[in-house]
Amino acid sequence: MTDYNGRVLRINSEFARLFGYTPEEVLGQLLDDLVSSGELKKEAVSYTKNLTDGKNIAFESVRRRKDGSLIHVSAIGAPIIIGNEQVAIFAIYRDITKRKRAEEDVNRRAAQAAFIYRVGQRVSSKLELKALLSEIVTAIQESFNYYGVMLLLVDEKGKYLSMQSIAGGYVSVFAEDLSLTVGEGMIGQAAATFKTQVSGDVHKYPHYVRIADEKTRSELAVPIKSGEKVIGVLDIQSDEFNAFDKTDVTAIETLSTQIASAIENARLYEQAQREITERKRTEKELQKANKRAGLAREAAEAANQSKSFFLARMSH
Repeated sequence: MTDYNGRVLRINSEFARLFGYTPEEVLGQLLDDLVSSGELKKEAVSYTKNLTDGKNIAFESVRRRKDGSLIHVSAIGAPIIIGNEQVAIFAIYRDITKRKRAEEDVNRRAAQAAFIYRVGQRVSSKLELKALLSEIVTAIQESFNYYGVMLLLVDEKGKYLSMQSIAGGYVSVFAEDLSLTVGEGMIGQAAATFKTQVSGDVHKYPHYVRIADEKTRSELAVPIKSGEKVIGVLDIQSDEFNAFDKTDVTAIETLSTQIASAIENARLYEQAQREITERKRTEKELQKANKRAGLAREAAEAANQSKSFFLARMSH
């Protein structure tokens, strides 16, 4: 409850728990100063203005606690009028943070599902391996706005990972011929263990390896699996702590299965192209050989005819 000007007259125990203030701290203070700041304060002041104008209010928004953290709240408020005079303002706040986070999580999952579909379409349209790998990292970096994304493939012997494509903030930081041994760093561990590696603070992660002058604070390394082998690793890095949650991990793991299929298809396409090229080359060589053989036969026949003609002349 506040006076006509919005200064606190009384709070109950729930308000104290919700916002972290004691009754002694808030009495006489402007409520809008206590629970809002910046752009939020402009909104709070506008609602207070409606109350002082004699209007009821109901809204959902964000408010600031004493420790500076933000919470989602629903609020209702009404002026208290005695006779014809407005003497105070009454308001109730309810914490709806869990509900809002659940809604945001649902919306984010839906957005990620749509993203996976879009990236899957972009990826599946590429048949050349080099173009495919470039499209993968670019699509992920642009769609999720991650700081850095790169994709590495395992060599035929299964000992090394070499970078194939990169997008984001580390394009000019990592060498184009970047190579890691399987088991080295989070990327190498993802390849060696067949398991996703994720860290909200890489400096506390036992397998983290600093490669260059990167600003990485969080990292997510997802193995790209084809059948019973790892063919590569999709690595995502952020310059913020705790940048990846379960929804990020699930989305990228789901995407990695599509990437694996796309890579295998691109490899089969390139193999088919090589076989077609080799077959055409062989056919051309065969045609040339047949042509040379035909010319040789014609020359031999011509020589035989000349010899027969010469012998016939000599017999006469």
